[in-house]
Amino acid sequence: MVRTLEKLSDGSYRLNNRMFTTGFIANFRDDSMDETSHWNYSAQQVEPQNYSYHKKGGKREKIEQARFLWDEKRVVLSYRGTPLTLELEGGEFDRLSYQWQLRQDLKTGKKRMEYRVVDGDELKTYTFTVVGEERLKIGSKKVATVAVERIADNGRETRFWCAIDHDYLLVKIMQDDGSHLFVGEVEAL
Repeated sequence: MVRTLEKLSDGSYRLNNRMFTTGFIANFRDDSMDETSHWNYSAQQVEPQNYSYHKKGGKREKIEQARFLWDEKRVVLSYRGTPLTLELEGGEFDRLSYQWQLRQDLKTGKKRMEYRVVDGDELKTYTFTVVGEERLKIGSKKVATVAVERIADNGRETRFWCAIDHDYLLVKIMQDDGSHLFVGEVEAL
């Protein structure tokens, strides 16, 4: 996984996640996923503007897009080729921008966080709970992290580890849906 964050000339931010198979497994599966979120940030609050998701490999290609129209209180989606519109109340996120907001909330000491997230063709509430602190080996360093967990309605467990002394940078992700386990972590700080 390659994760990049850019501050753009207009003061907004763009976060991109790119995942792909490598090594021996890449000989059998050529899977990739590219996910991008563009947002504004002020007063410790993320306000998403655009989101895109493109997954190749497996049984089918998956493409999603979302454009947040805050002045109209709606988000315009393209989900599996179908255009949709969802009403917004204010404070919603896309599936990537909430991760940046989670970092900001951890910095303020929150132990339980809820985010309304545009997920596919609907709005879902993601609830995260701080489950404790752990020391992880990142490269050659031992790093103090705070672990947060989300258990979705379908039983999928997601856990993030954020490095306390590195501005709560996300350093490890684990997701387990019962049949697939994904673990990604940074190589060095």
